[in-house]
Amino acid sequence: MSKPAIVQQIEAIIGRALEVQPDIQGFFKNTYPPSYHEVMTLPWEMSRSYHQHTAFTRGDELIGLNLFQSEVTQAQLAELLKLELPYLQTLNLARNKIKELQIPKSWNNLQVLIAYHNKSLHTLRFRHPAPNMWRLEAAYCDLKKLELPKATPDQDSQLVYADLDGNVQLEKVAIECSYAHLIALHIRGTGLKKLAIKFPMPKVESLMLNDNKQLKFLDFSLATPEPANEPNPHLGNLHTLNLKNNQLSQVPIDLIFYDDEGKPIIGPNHDGAGIHLPNLLGLFLGNNPFSEELRLKVAAIDSDQNHLEIYRAYLKQRLAGVGENLECKVLFIGDGKAGKSSMVERLKGNTPNEEWDSTHGIILHPMDLPDPNSNSEAEKGPVYKLNLWDFGGQDVYHSTHRLFMQSNSVYMLVWSTETEESDCISHEIQDDQGRTIIREYTNRKLLYWLSYAKELGQKSPMLIAKTYRENDPPFQQGTLTELLDKFQGAFEPEATLLEVDSLDENPNQNGFPELTQALYQRVHHLKSEKGGSIALPVLAIRDHLRGLQKNKIKWIEYEAYEQEATKLGVDDPQWELQTWLTQTGVVFYRKGLMNDRIILDQAWAIDAIYTFLRRDNWMLDNLRRTGGFFTGKMASVAWSQKYPHLEIHELFIDFMTGCYLCFELEDEAQPDGFEHRMFLAPQHASDIRPEGFDDVFAQECGEYHISLTFLPDGVMQALICKAAYLRDRKSAMYRHGIRLKEISENGSVQFVSIEALTTQHTLRIQFTAASFPLLKRVRNELMGLLDELEAESFVVGDQAFDSWEDFEASTGVTELGQELRAADQTLDRDIKTPLSEAERTIHNQLDNPDSPIQIDLPAKPTDISKAEQEILELIDQKIHHLRKERVKKSDPSQKSSILEEISRLKSDKHNINQGTPPYFELEKITISLPEDELEIWEMIIGKAFNLRKDQIKSSDSGQLFSIDQELKDLKAQRQEILDEFDQL
Repeated sequence: MSKPAIVQQIEAIIGRALEVQPDIQGFFKNTYPPSYHEVMTLPWEMSRSYHQHTAFTRGDELIGLNLFQSEVTQAQLAELLKLELPYLQTLNLARNKIKELQIPKSWNNLQVLIAYHNKSLHTLRFRHPAPNMWRLEAAYCDLKKLELPKATPDQDSQLVYADLDGNVQLEKVAIECSYAHLIALHIRGTGLKKLAIKFPMPKVESLMLNDNKQLKFLDFSLATPEPANEPNPHLGNLHTLNLKNNQLSQVPIDLIFYDDEGKPIIGPNHDGAGIHLPNLLGLFLGNNPFSEELRLKVAAIDSDQNHLEIYRAYLKQRLAGVGENLECKVLFIGDGKAGKSSMVERLKGNTPNEEWDSTHGIILHPMDLPDPNSNSEAEKGPVYKLNLWDFGGQDVYHSTHRLFMQSNSVYMLVWSTETEESDCISHEIQDDQGRTIIREYTNRKLLYWLSYAKELGQKSPMLIAKTYRENDPPFQQGTLTELLDKFQGAFEPEATLLEVDSLDENPNQNGFPELTQALYQRVHHLKSEKGGSIALPVLAIRDHLRGLQKNKIKWIEYEAYEQEATKLGVDDPQWELQTWLTQTGVVFYRKGLMNDRIILDQAWAIDAIYTFLRRDNWMLDNLRRTGGFFTGKMASVAWSQKYPHLEIHELFIDFMTGCYLCFELEDEAQPDGFEHRMFLAPQHASDIRPEGFDDVFAQECGEYHISLTFLPDGVMQALICKAAYLRDRKSAMYRHGIRLKEISENGSVQFVSIEALTTQHTLRIQFTAASFPLLKRVRNELMGLLDELEAESFVVGDQAFDSWEDFEASTGVTELGQELRAADQTLDRDIKTPLSEAERTIHNQLDNPDSPIQIDLPAKPTDISKAEQEILELIDQKIHHLRKERVKKSDPSQKSSILEEISRLKSDKHNINQGTPPYFELEKITISLPEDELEIWEMIIGKAFNLRKDQIKSSDSGQLFSIDQELKDLKAQRQEILDEFDQL
C-alpha cells in the first residue's frame, strides 16, 4: 500500500522514511481498556516519543507528525513550513537542530506543539491566532522572547498547559489575552526580569515561576481585592504558586487568609481587602531577598518545602502591629594583625593600644551609630544600634567564622600592605611551661576575603578599609579597582574603598570621619532596603533578651523564654527563636541541644570554643597530635580553670556539636559519664587520605564534580559533622573527605564519598550504582552549606552530563537508576505501559478541563481505630494530590520521585488495612499497665501518631529519614515497656 502523497513529500524533505499510522483510534483499542477510549485525546497520544518518526493520517489527510529526535535541520523545517497542513493537530519537533519556528496560518488546527530540547531554537512565533492550541512544550531551548498563543475575538484560547522551562536567554513572555482553560504554566530557570499576568486564568492550578534568578518584578494586577471571604475570580482555582530562587523583594500578590473564627489575616500592603485564594495549598518562597523577618523565616526550612503556613503565620503575627528594627550586625574580617581590633576601638571613640595583641576567635562590641551626615536634627536619620563582631584573622579560625556570619549584616574587610604582601605571619608565644614558641599562620589575599564575603554575605553591603595609612604607601587604586571588577554585583551597594589610620588621633587625617559616614550609609541601606518592619511582639521579646544580656546572664532555660514570649504576644515562641532571634545573632539556640537552653552571652560561649584553637593553649597541639580526637575529660581539663562546673562543659560541647565543629563518636562499650565520651573535630583530623578510600568504587561507579569559584573553609568540616553517623568505618574519613555507607530497606548498600580538592575549589563525589537516594541527600546538604552549586558535572560509565537535571533524568535509563526506572510505569512520552484507570482519569483532566474528577478510592475498613482512620484519610488525600502532580510533570526523574512517594503511601495503607502498620499500632494496649508506665505509653502513642501524620505530608528525604529514625526509637521504647510487663 503506497503512502499518502503528503507523507512522501515530507519524507523527501527530511531525507528519512516515516512510519504511517492510518488508524490511531484502532491503536487505542488494541492498547488501552475501553474506559480509556472515552477520555484519551488523539493529539496527546500522537505526540509521545514512543511514536517517533511517524506520520498519522486520516485517509489522505495528515493529522499528526512526530519527528522526535529525527535530525531535522533548519533548512528542512523551512520547507516543511511551506506545506499546507490544515488538518494537522499534533507536531513533535523535540530534540532536533532547528533554530526558528514560525507557525503558518494554514496550520490553524494545531492543538499540540512539542519543541523542547532544541538547543539552538531562538524564535518560536505564532503568526496568527491559535485558539485550538491546548498544549505547548518549548523547554530547554534558546528562546529570547515568546508570546503565548492568542485567541480570536470570537473564540477563547484552549491553552491548558505551557512549559517554557530552561530557556536561560528568555527575557520576555507576553500574556496578552484571557486563558479560560489554562491549568499549568511553567516558566522556570529563564532570564526573565519581569513578568505581568494581567488577564484572567480562572482555572489555573499551578504557576511554576521559580528559579528565574533575575526576576525582580511580578505583576499580578489582574487579581484585584475582593469582598471578604469571596474567592478571587481570576486566580481562585490556584493551588500551587512557586516563586523560589527569584529576586523578589516582596510576595507579589497581596494574599488574605482567614483564621478558624473567620477573622481576616491580611498581607502587608492591604487597604482592608486582599486576594482570597481558598484552594491555595502550596506557596514556595525560598531564596528571595525579602525583608529581614520574612526572609529569615522562609530560610529556616528547605527551599523546596512549602512556605504557605510560614507566610500565613508571619502575617498573623504582624496583626499585633509592627515596629522599626534599628539593630545591625557589622562583621570585621581580614587577616590577623591587619588592624581590625584597633579600628573597632577607634570607631567606639577609644584610643587603640599600639602593641595590640591579635584577636583570639571573635570579640563582640556594642556601639550606637548616630547619623553623621546631617547637621540638622530634623534631617538626621535614626540612631542605629550596632553589634560589632571582631573576627580573629588567623587561618585556624576561618572554618568556624561562617557559623556566626549572616547575610543580614554589613561586612568590613580590613587589610594592610604587610598582610597582603606576606604569605604568613609569625606569633611569639609562651607555652604553659614558660617556653617561647613561634607559630606561623597563613595570610589570605584580598581575593580570598572578597570571595569569602561574597559567598557568605549574599549581596550584603561591603566596605574595604586599608589600615596603617601613615606608615604604608598609598594603595594602587587601579589595581584594586581591577580586582573589584571581578565582584560586580556581588555586594549591594558596590564595595567602597577607604584608607584609615587607627593610631592617628587627628580626625582630619586619620580617615575615620569618612569611614563613619560610609558605615552609616551602608547600615541605613541594609535596614531600609532589606530590613523592613518587624512584628511588635517579636521586637518586645528581643528587647527582653537584651535586658538579660545587660544583666550579665549567660544563658536561660527555654521554658523561661517561652513563658515570657507568650506573655508578650508571640504566637510561636520556638519558631521566632529558631529563625529571627538566632539568625540575627541576638542569641544562640539549637533545638534539642544544650538541654534546650538558650545562650544569651555568645562571647562567653565562643571564648570557650576558641580555647581549643588558641595558639597559646596546649589543647591545639594535642588536637593536632591526636588527629582531632578528644575526650570529655580532655575538654574539661582545658575548660576547668576558667569554667569549673561540669554542667557548663556539657553545655559547651553541645554548643560545638550544634555549630558543626565536632561530632560525638558513639561506642556501646565505653563507660558512662562525660569524661569517657569521645569526640572528633574534623578541622584537626589527619590530612592524609586513608588507604583503601576508593576500594568500593572500583567498579560500576559514577563521579560527580562540583566546581566552585570559591570553596569556603569549613564547608567540608560541617558536612563531615552532619553526615558522620553514616560514615563507613572509622577509617573512612580524613580532614578533606569522608566515605558514607547506608543500607536501603531492600537490603542494597549505598556508598558515597565526598572530598574537597581545595586547590581546585572543587568537590569530588564518587557513588556506587545503587546510591542515588544517598547522593541526593548529600547534594541537598551541600546546597544548604553553599550559596550556589555553580558548575556540576557527572560521569557514569561512558555517559557524561553537565547538569544535575540531566543526570537525574538519566537515572531512569542508566544502571545507576534501574530500580527507579522499573518503578516508573507512567503514561509518559517515553513509556509504553498504560496507567491504571484512576490515574488515567486524573491524567485527562488536562485534556478535558471541564470534566470533573471522580475517583473511587477504596472504602475505609471499619475494624480499625479512629486514629488509623485519620491516617488513612491523610494518605488518600496525599495520593490523590500526588497523582495529579504526576500527570503534570514532564521530567521522568520528577515522575519517579512522585511514584516513590505514592508507593510508600500505598504500602502504609496496605499495612493499616491488614492490621500491620509499618512501625506499631496506634491503638492503646488492652492489658493493664501501672499508672506511671501507662503515662509513658500514652506519650509514645501520641508522639508516634503526630510523626505518622508528618511522614505522610512530607516529601523531603532528609525529614523523612529523621521521622523514620524517631519512629524506630519510639518502637524500641514501646518494646521496652512490653518486655518489662512480660517479666512482671
